[in-house]
Amino acid sequence: KIAQLLTRCHQAQMQVSSQWNDIIGKSLHELSERLAPRLKSGAVPGSMKEVYDLWVDAAESVYGQAARAGAFVQAQAELTNATSQLRSAQRELLEEWARQFDLPTRSELNSIHQQLRDLKAALAARG
Repeated sequence: KIAQLLTRCHQAQMQVSSQWNDIIGKSLHELSERLAPRLKSGAVPGSMKEVYDLWVDAAESVYGQAARAGAFVQAQAELTNATSQLRSAQRELLEEWARQFDLPTRSELNSIHQQLRDLKAALAARG
């Protein structure tokens, strides 16, 4: 199960990476379209900050469009879901391992911690 979930996480990460690669490529294309008219007219950017600001504007524009697209949202959702399921499966495996070696599990420790907080609250309420 863990191996399957690791594969799923890897595939989801690849999909998200692909989405980011598309965003970066489109952002660079947008930047070149914004710079091209200036460069053709001989008006070079006055500073690297000006080029950087153009890059940020282009990247934000492209990202804004991509972030609302179904493919980007789906890739992010799949990565989130796959990662959450992997974490749950890992936790279940570790709990089972701990039980086999007669060690306290995370859920047992959480239960004891909750009982301790309840006792402290009850003592504080008494005065």
